Amino acid sequence: MKTDDGKGSLASNLGHPSHPYRPYHLTILTILTILTILTILTILPILTILTILTILTSLTSLTIFTIFTTLPIFYLPELPSPTRNHHTMRLDKFLWCVRLCKTRSLAADECKRGHVQVNGREGKAAAEVKPGDRVAVRQAPIWRVFEVKALPAARVGAKLVPELVQDVTPWEDLEKQEIARKVRVASREPGTGRPTKKDRRDMERFSSGRE
Repeated sequence: MKTDDGKGSLASNLGHPSHPYRPYHLTILTILTILTILTILTILPILTILTILTILTSLTSLTIFTIFTTLPIFYLPELPSPTRNHHTMRLDKFLWCVRLCKTRSLAADECKRGHVQVNGREGKAAAEVKPGDRVAVRQAPIWRVFEVKALPAARVGAKLVPELVQDVTPWEDLEKQEIARKVRVASREPGTGRPTKKDRRDMERFSSGRE
């Protein structure tokens, strides 16, 4: 293509081998090509790493979610409760938990001596009790009878015992026990055994200097 002055255009002349700007043109194209290649080589590893990290993060999140939703061991623990959901409990443990015996070994000894009954039958230490059963404990000269209302999860305080057992001992037997207690207190020699309330009042008056 020729211009009006008879010379070729700049675009067409650049392709001519003898054109003075051709070496610079080739140099610029070479630099641009190299920069493009370097940019691609730099970006591709970064994109690959980001893709791998995204996949690993997704897989890790999915694995953790699956573990926490399928294994009950990871569930949050429930709040402690004075009662438990089991249907039965060993007799010796029950006697200890509801404070009818000071220790579990003493409860087992009471069972061995035949001082414990379950529903009118002699109760072994390994016997199972459940709500609705009646447990009788020998407290000479009577049998104290308790109805099981609920099973404890562990040994409870004295204030929670009425929620677990109900004393159904006949009133006549309770009167016999009270009379026997008074007889023991009246028959013991002065100064022996555990101080009575009167003994404690006398000691308090003596220690305070009052007559």
